[in-house]
Amino acid sequence: MLIPEIALLTSEAEVLPLVDEWRALQTAYGNSAFTAPDLFLAWLRTYAKEEGWTLQLLALRKNGKLLGLLPLATHRVAKFRVLCGYGACLSFPCDALADAPETADILWQAAKEKCAYDFAWIAEVLDSSHSGKSLQRLGARRRGITFYSLDLSWPTGKAWFDSMPGKWRGKALRRFKHLEKEGPVSFDSYYKTEIPRDVLHTLLAQKKAWSVTHAPGSFYLSPACLPFFESIVETGGPQGTVLLSVLLCGSNPISWSLRLCHGQTLHGIVITHDPAWARFSPGTQMHIHSIQWAIDNGFKTYDFMSHGNLQKEELSNNVSGAADYSFAPNFKGRILASLYALYRRKKDGR
Repeated sequence: MLIPEIALLTSEAEVLPLVDEWRALQTAYGNSAFTAPDLFLAWLRTYAKEEGWTLQLLALRKNGKLLGLLPLATHRVAKFRVLCGYGACLSFPCDALADAPETADILWQAAKEKCAYDFAWIAEVLDSSHSGKSLQRLGARRRGITFYSLDLSWPTGKAWFDSMPGKWRGKALRRFKHLEKEGPVSFDSYYKTEIPRDVLHTLLAQKKAWSVTHAPGSFYLSPACLPFFESIVETGGPQGTVLLSVLLCGSNPISWSLRLCHGQTLHGIVITHDPAWARFSPGTQMHIHSIQWAIDNGFKTYDFMSHGNLQKEELSNNVSGAADYSFAPNFKGRILASLYALYRRKKDGR
């Protein structure tokens, strides 16, 4: 029986030599866009550097072959080092990239033993994922979360829209007709092509303005926000791993969305709108056009991600359970994790 070799990598210089192997592992076993190396490197070179996060990436090999990766990082809460998934700042689901469930088990056990941290808070872990199963055994389940998605089984986008309940469809059509009175409505998608920087910048400016009031301390207020997104669209646009969509009324852009493409799945990571057009429900209009576009272009899953609202509930036909988990290397860490859980409940109003 081969004994796995596990390395803890804490710098970009240590990660770069295995990027080609990482891409091959992602192609063979990646279940989502969030374990892709290019997304991770964009975060590492921008947000991690700007905000002082410390890389804690575990790599597992057997007989020299890379079979698993677990991209984690630590950041400071007060004076304590909190271990989390690298994409926690953007509410990305956390998962190991592994060839088998037992590989994920070994990686999470190694994280508990090898990483330098005071306690771990692993957020947005899908119950059905390798990591979900591992952490159900290894960690303490904290906040429960629901992820929403739409299985795209219709032959055309129009067929999907026609299948929606009459009351909902009528309301959406009325809003659309009211919008058309302001000017012709069009929907632009940048897919497998260069994404215009001015369009990206406008999207992020709208999201930043929203965050000032609704999400103080969010990723969109960090100086790293713009370089991070510029990095992922630079290669992801032409490669077809990033999709940017814009809804326009006349010459006025009124809603934007940015999605990650993985296989036949679209993961929605940013959606925003100009509040001056709020009475026309631009977010709903964006989803309607985006879902129709996704079906007509061969996608099979439209992932709304977590943080549900009525709009997502109305449009989805599939829900997946997820949770935040904690673990710690010692008794003191377990106490800190419990105190942090109380803080999070109070902050979230639960």
